[in-house]
Amino acid sequence: MVNGNGKFIQAFFIIAFWICIAEQVQSQAISARPANTGETIVEHLMQERPLLMDLLTTAGLIPVLSNNTDYTLLAPPEDKLQEIKSESPERLRLILANHILKGKYLEKDFKDGATVETLAGSNIRICRKKDYTLMNGVKLQNSGVSLGNGSVVSLGNRIAL
Repeated sequence: MVNGNGKFIQAFFIIAFWICIAEQVQSQAISARPANTGETIVEHLMQERPLLMDLLTTAGLIPVLSNNTDYTLLAPPEDKLQEIKSESPERLRLILANHILKGKYLEKDFKDGATVETLAGSNIRICRKKDYTLMNGVKLQNSGVSLGNGSVVSLGNRIAL
């Protein structure tokens, strides 16, 4: 009977070993996937912020946000976008280019006292507080959404930085 139990135990360990190997391979495959879905800034805006998407289109800035270069869009609040939707394309381009940063940033990446340059060439000063971050005095509303070609960070109560 010992011989029969020994084969059972041996078979059990072989099966357990293969299950462990299969789980390890599967977990490595899962962890190798990127953190974001590959959704681009433009795709995200089409779903989540259609008015902002329309204004960026009118301003001629969609090609900038559609390529593989990382950008961060500092997204103004909807009510403030309503106030500028009748502006000329040139004026919209100037306003919205001041809300685009070259590079991919989330709130945690902004360092207190740092200055970042916008696509329009303006400088934005960062001020980190205990519970929030200010950019030229405008509070960030969220920590940001990481996307395939950059990120989108929502701004608080103002449009112009």
